[in-house]
Amino acid sequence: MMNIIFIETKKGIKNFFFLTELNSTFELNPLYKILIKKLKPKVVVRKELIFKLKNITPYISDRAIIKKETFVFDSLFIPFEFPSLKKEKLLTNKGKIIGVFLKRGEIKAPFDFEKFKNLEAKEIKGIFIETFHEIPYLIGELVECVLRFDKNFKKVRKNFYIKKGKIPNGIYINTEDGPILIEEFAKIMSPVTLKGPLYIGKDVHLLRTFVKDSFLMDVLRLGGEIDSSLFYGYSNKAHEGYIGHSIIGKWVNLGALTTTSDLKNTYSEIRVHISPQKRIGTGKIKIGAFISDHVQTGIGTLLSSGTVIMPFCNLYGGLLFKGFIEPFTWWGPDEKEDYNLLKAIEVAEKMMKRRKIKMEKEYKELIKKYYKKNKRTP
Repeated sequence: MMNIIFIETKKGIKNFFFLTELNSTFELNPLYKILIKKLKPKVVVRKELIFKLKNITPYISDRAIIKKETFVFDSLFIPFEFPSLKKEKLLTNKGKIIGVFLKRGEIKAPFDFEKFKNLEAKEIKGIFIETFHEIPYLIGELVECVLRFDKNFKKVRKNFYIKKGKIPNGIYINTEDGPILIEEFAKIMSPVTLKGPLYIGKDVHLLRTFVKDSFLMDVLRLGGEIDSSLFYGYSNKAHEGYIGHSIIGKWVNLGALTTTSDLKNTYSEIRVHISPQKRIGTGKIKIGAFISDHVQTGIGTLLSSGTVIMPFCNLYGGLLFKGFIEPFTWWGPDEKEDYNLLKAIEVAEKMMKRRKIKMEKEYKELIKKYYKKNKRTP
């Protein structure tokens, strides 16, 4: 068995800034659980985030000592091959640095592959999720990846696969544009339309839903229309409303009729904020919203194209929100207010309890540390 390590990088943490305060970048790789099961890799993440993966893999730490030939990959890379190499190499994918092949050494998270730029490069086939706003355009490839690594799906018909259960009544299935992969049909409230490419994880409730070209991870309550989006899990969008070309973090509750815009009236490029003052171009004309963990929206909330919402925000009042929404804030008709730390934790604990999950002490400390970093007092 080839030695494989997935490691957090400084660049990855920066590029997924709105999610990486509470998550390792390995958790932000939609196939991370499949990669653990299939490849049995070592996983190297920041020390304060080890607890989040300890129940998924025993091979988790904040550093690793390499004593023999090892592929060290960026945790946001999904490798398709492990070529036989005799010398240490810089690993690239489509010209972008995604790792290094080492025979010895010590590595620690967060890592920087730039120090190995003097090595000869070796191109590796796979998928590199370099920046967050690329994900809506990688859905098809990610779905195909699941099928590549997980052979436990049963083919029901052309391009349609189920791992557990049967097709319930009240569902229309369209696989003309790509495959549909279903871990299980947990609960269905018809009518439901599914259009590939599409992946649906475990314990996902579909409530009068039209979903296409999306990647839906475990434990979700979904209704309305969803297009070209990634839901990381443990979130609710149980009512009408449109979510398109977006990323939704964990423990998010989207109120009825919450809707994202993902196209400008001018059909021009959409730019996204990476800080309150700085925006970057996406090169795309269709981009929705990027919502971090523990965000709630009230009924009728509207989100402009390219909106970035940081952790622990509450948006209400049926207003249009845009730009960069700072962490630990409430936004409504009377402008913004700071979100009290103890109240934020209390609400998060209540939501987690509804899914029979108790907030770990380490997670609570992580939240407090993030709050302190934003220079607020409880």
